[in-house]
Amino acid sequence: MASTFLQRFGKKVASYLRLALFMAGVLIGVQVPGFVDQYGKNLEARLLESSQALNQFQADADKFFDGDINKLIAYYQAKNDVVITAGANSITAIATRQAMLKTAWQAFNQSTLAQFQHVALAPISDIRSQVWQSYDYLIVLKPIAIGIGLVFGILLAMVLDVLVALIVMLGRRGKTVQKVI
Repeated sequence: MASTFLQRFGKKVASYLRLALFMAGVLIGVQVPGFVDQYGKNLEARLLESSQALNQFQADADKFFDGDINKLIAYYQAKNDVVITAGANSITAIATRQAMLKTAWQAFNQSTLAQFQHVALAPISDIRSQVWQSYDYLIVLKPIAIGIGLVFGILLAMVLDVLVALIVMLGRRGKTVQKVI
């Protein structure tokens, strides 16, 4: 009788753990779209800022070098003045960063799926880190957040079920081996 009670109690505890894991998955999953949105806003802001920083140099390149900023940089680098050469290095860094941000922004904005793929597989690490540091955990119940939350919850519950089944199977196998010996 005591073992029957313990079995029922164990099943109830496992059921509650599965439910808790499902809820944890849902709560984690609903955060994903918010994080992706914040990453996109941060990426866009940095792209706009780098474009603004490059604008004056681009205006000079437009005026003197037919719009080719690389010719402007080469002109600066050809000077025998360390200050002007350092300026060329600064312009190069700004132009390189702006090109990287523009490529990332274009990849990010291809589709909703592309946004998630970009953040998961090819984010700009300093932007992702800053978003992580400043991210506020909010529950925004947009349809996509609800869908992702449910998927995360179901996946975590399934993982728990598989782990429990493996443990039970290994436990039974151990008992069978002991009986044979």
